[in-house]
Amino acid sequence: MSQISIIIPTYNWEKYIKETIESVLTQNFKNFEIIIINDYSTDNTEEIIKNFKDNRIIYIKNDQNLNIVWSRNKWLEISKWKYICFLDHDDLFIDSQKLKLQYDFLEKNLDYGMVWSSVILINENWEKIWEINSRISDYDLKNHIIMSNQFTCWSVMFRKSIIEKIWFLNKRYNKSDDYDYWLKIWKISKIENINKYLFAYRIHSNSTTFQWLNRYKMIFMWFKLALIHWKKYPNYLKQILIRFVADFIIPDKIIQFLILKFKNKI
Repeated sequence: MSQISIIIPTYNWEKYIKETIESVLTQNFKNFEIIIINDYSTDNTEEIIKNFKDNRIIYIKNDQNLNIVWSRNKWLEISKWKYICFLDHDDLFIDSQKLKLQYDFLEKNLDYGMVWSSVILINENWEKIWEINSRISDYDLKNHIIMSNQFTCWSVMFRKSIIEKIWFLNKRYNKSDDYDYWLKIWKISKIENINKYLFAYRIHSNSTTFQWLNRYKMIFMWFKLALIHWKKYPNYLKQILIRFVADFIIPDKIIQFLILKFKNKI
């Protein structure tokens, strides 16, 4: 019986989708379903997915191009199992214990609603760019959550029962819907960082996060969410100021150097 639903939206990503699916199928924990939503791709994505002969893969193709939030919400509603993971079509689970470690933690700690992990950033050729160690303590998280989303979306596992309390992803926050969702989960339950590198995030020229227009849409949404949630966090104004300086004044290369300098933390 499946215990985990892994939701993978994809659109025109024939280059990496095979590796992404394989990174799930090689997990030591086997009781999962992979829900793949093809958002009306026009390349060979569908053919590659259909070449996998595994009854744990559930595949559907949208009859028009919608968006990632709509696709995730559709399958959040349909998914049957106890825990949920998101995974994008160009990213990877890099530790075969990823699902098992997070599943075991949530099974043993019923008052926790969400777990996540540290992340390795890779390029198009699988070469490591740098490692990002997520912060661990509740206080440390609150002191930095407005400066940057501390919960890398695709490293997270959360309880499906959470949906009954906070509903689905908010379409108003497209490109930052996950950030909003993790903040909501944090408000109603405990959360935990499995302090291991379990996930790889691929940086490349077509990555949504690093496209110029998308990046600034995300920054705008981060500020909007910070204004909504500001009462919860210490040093709110300081965090906002640092975030503004990092996004609009200091060059990206200096920001990357500082991340590496200060223990590779986001």
